[in-house]
Amino acid sequence: MWNGITGGLRERIDACCIIVEETMKHPTTKPENAPAKPKAAADRTLHIKEPWSMTWMEYVDEMLEFLKTRIGPGHPLHRKKLYVSAVNKDSDAWYVEGEKEDFYAIVYFSQKKRYGGKSMPKCEILPDWDAVLQRFAADHKEAMSHL
Repeated sequence: MWNGITGGLRERIDACCIIVEETMKHPTTKPENAPAKPKAAADRTLHIKEPWSMTWMEYVDEMLEFLKTRIGPGHPLHRKKLYVSAVNKDSDAWYVEGEKEDFYAIVYFSQKKRYGGKSMPKCEILPDWDAVLQRFAADHKEAMSHL
């Protein structure tokens, strides 16, 4: 006896199998005028080396809360959604990135600058990802030259 639910499902599966089989019979070839595949994006991995070290995931939220207590209106990082990616204990600095936007900065807690009339940790904005990579490479080269 035919079961409406099982029979209907079996018919759908059979139909899908036929479609897949027919699709596999026809080889797909790239048309001559098809656009070329885009090249792979540049490596966006930040290789963290001495004097920088990675931030422990367990401490990121606490670090962001601490940062919020040190900055206020007028500071370039005020009210930005950030992520702390690396720390440099030698210069008492943190490397921060925008959580949802391309934003890169280094915050120096041992250096102060006036923002909005108040003294707050100095902030160095890095213009783009290439600047971040160059900065980390330069810091590493300098750190290795002192060994």
